[in-house]
Amino acid sequence: MREALDRWPDLTAVFGVNDSVAIGAPRSAAELARQAPRDLAVFGFDDISWAALNQPPLRTVHVYKRRIGQLAAQCVLDCIAQPEAAPTRTTVAAKLVLRASCGHAD
Repeated sequence: MREALDRWPDLTAVFGVNDSVAIGAPRSAAELARQAPRDLAVFGFDDISWAALNQPPLRTVHVYKRRIGQLAAQCVLDCIAQPEAAPTRTTVAAKLVLRASCGHAD
């Protein structure tokens, strides 16, 4: 994050590949006298428990990991039971979690 802010000093928003990466962004920005969300909007992905505890709380996308695991396990069992069956595509919904790291949380 620090390298990105050094390279692009006018950067106003960042999307972390996951919440663990995004959580570090406000701290790095603060080292350069930039404050989230006033100077830098920060957005994460996967809604780990720390995201809500971060300062400011991290806006993120909640991923239903347990459901993904259940569906993946069922897919493996289906492949074992019917190895010649055509592949299937399954999607699982995600949910936007509005929190203060991008400004207003509502």
